[in-house]
Amino acid sequence: MKSDLLLIIAQCLEVIKWFNNHGTALALLQKEMKFTYEGKIWSLVLPVITRWMAHYLSSTRLLKVKGAVTSYVHQHEEKLKVAGGKTQEVQKKAEEIIQIVKDSSFWNGLAKIQAILEPLAIAANITQASHTCLDHVLLTLGNLFRIYSSSSTQTLDAEIAYGIQSSLEKQWEKADQDIFILAVLYGIVDKVFTRFYGRVGDLALYKAFTDYVRGEGDFLSEEMNLEWIKEMFNAEDKPLDVVFVWKTIDSQPSNAPPEGSNALVKLAMQILTPIANSAGCKRTFSLFGSIHTKYHNRLKAEKIHKTGVVKMDIKRSQLAEGHGTNRSKRKFGQMESPSDENSPAAPLDPSDFHALADLPINEANDDDIEPNSSQIHVAAQPSNPGSTSSCRGHGKITLERLFSYDLTEAALNNGTGLDFY
Repeated sequence: MKSDLLLIIAQCLEVIKWFNNHGTALALLQKEMKFTYEGKIWSLVLPVITRWMAHYLSSTRLLKVKGAVTSYVHQHEEKLKVAGGKTQEVQKKAEEIIQIVKDSSFWNGLAKIQAILEPLAIAANITQASHTCLDHVLLTLGNLFRIYSSSSTQTLDAEIAYGIQSSLEKQWEKADQDIFILAVLYGIVDKVFTRFYGRVGDLALYKAFTDYVRGEGDFLSEEMNLEWIKEMFNAEDKPLDVVFVWKTIDSQPSNAPPEGSNALVKLAMQILTPIANSAGCKRTFSLFGSIHTKYHNRLKAEKIHKTGVVKMDIKRSQLAEGHGTNRSKRKFGQMESPSDENSPAAPLDPSDFHALADLPINEANDDDIEPNSSQIHVAAQPSNPGSTSSCRGHGKITLERLFSYDLTEAALNNGTGLDFY
């Protein structure tokens, strides 16, 4: 990331820390918010390194209250200078904060940072959901590559776009590409079918695959009741379960070996069933941590597990009966009320953005030191954004070549493009 944007993020964190550390200034700012936003007050939040999207949420919150902050600084500049104390050092720091808030380039840069980080924040929410499947991951990667391409992001610096595209390509190159691609389109059906079932697919499998691609025979929308199933899930405000759609046309017992055209159905359920992240495991460990506390530290692992299972079952029953409370969905572009969650202190200071910015760079450099790793050339160098990418390595394909990004606008009109969120 360019140094000027790193400076703006550091300034953003300094403004937030200064107001949060000076009660008099914060109280006056909250009074200004209440007047500006018709009685509403929003907290200024500092990033915590253990929380996803931390810096995006901090910058977005400050942009949300920009009107109140700038109005307050212009009206009460003298009060701000002495809000933290009367020593020369303290007043000098207050003047620095005032100059940052008055600088229009700071707010323009902060808006640019928000535009850069928002697609990544949305992608984090998608890929860490409890129902994230393999197809969600690949479509999200493809959409991120489209968003950060030089052709679709006119306001994004070529150097930043190239860096993000390179990172996406590096992660995609390490993935099990056959499985991910098959989860989206069954274009390598024979190869993956052999991996799962240890035998080559027969003619009926290929005929079923052809019918599926063309939407004919047993795979007509009417035959699969797609619209009706979609309406039922929407009515209950639940994410569509694609595996359930395939189960409705499964003509064999669950433990029966795949035969004939139903082999495609079995393969589809195999591919779409795995959850593509460890978020569920992390939430389970958090639940175990709330059970095994310093006051209940003699509980054995087996009892903790059983207690956790009972607790999760009670929660599911309460939600099914409408007694529980679901968490609010994240609304990007406009933040909701601040969270009260506290995270444990991290060894790396989250307010030091320069140190945090160096962390993923160092990790990426460490990842490069791998034996027999094939190199990927992505997108284009900033000086030549129009050139095409090439891929060295048997059986690998780059994100740039995987999707037809130039067809996205037309595909958006019929709901088949990458703009799925």
